[in-house]
Amino acid sequence: MDERRRFERKGVDCPLQIQAVAAAQHIIRNSFCNNVSPVGMSITTFDFYPVNGKVHLNLLSSTLTSMVEAIGRVIWVRELPHQKRFKIGIEFEDASDSLMAKIKSLISKI
Repeated sequence: MDERRRFERKGVDCPLQIQAVAAAQHIIRNSFCNNVSPVGMSITTFDFYPVNGKVHLNLLSSTLTSMVEAIGRVIWVRELPHQKRFKIGIEFEDASDSLMAKIKSLISKI
């Protein structure tokens, strides 16, 4: 586990939508959240997103009354062997009180 983390990440299996912010084509892709904290998350996706690239995220969960929407920055990328999928670490750009409250609510219901 990365010792630099300020918050513990909680394992969560939620679908999400991801879209590169600066992409020429604004294609929304479906992905999956692996874990989440109030300041970031790890996801699995079929698409490559470069380190330091910004992404728009919509986290969907049946435990929340509304979708969690955030802008994040890709911190790390690992290609999964033999799968053509990627695990990506994302740090939320806007760690506002509102976003943190929604993420804490999601984590508390798991």
